[in-house]
Order: sequence, then C-alpha cells, then structure tokens
Amino acid sequence: MTFTSKSRGLFYKKVRLEKIIWSITWTVYGKLQEIARVPTSADPASDILYFYDATGNGLSKGTTYPVTDYMGYAWYVRDAQGNLLNVYSDNSNT
Repeated sequence: MTFTSKSRGLFYKKVRLEKIIWSITWTVYGKLQEIARVPTSADPASDILYFYDATGNGLSKGTTYPVTDYMGYAWYVRDAQGNLLNVYSDNSNT
C-alpha cells in the first residue's frame, strides 16, 4: 500500500484495482463520491459512499455489506476551522 501526497498536503492511497472495482464516481469538485465494487471474502463491502460539506470537508461515509445485510457509517466531526476532532462510527442492520 502506497501513500502519495497531493497539493495542499493531502494524502491519498494508491490501490491496485485487480478487477474488483466496478465504478468510481466523482463530485463536480473532484472529490470521491462513490465506489461500487465486487465484495470479496477479505473485504465484503460492495458500495462506499462519501458525503462532504460546502467547503469540501468530509462529513460522513457509508459502507454497504450485502452478504451480512449491514450498513456501516462513519461521521466526521470538525471544528469551525475544519480540523478533524473525532470520528464516530456505527454498524446497523439495513
């Protein structure tokens, strides 16, 4: 797994696709919106959705696990300057 920096000190992970990703959807602002993928035994997630606020900071992430019929959620709490304070997560039956 390789981490590479982009402008403004942001980091992203380079991932080898290996025929597991069906599609990647981007917002009009160049932010990742959705990853539709083939669930595997190592990673059973099928869809990953990302949501952002008006300034482009990540607000939440939803992950669908169709085999177990669960949906995983993560919410990102930020201060007024956009600094990440905490991440809350929950897994609930869909």
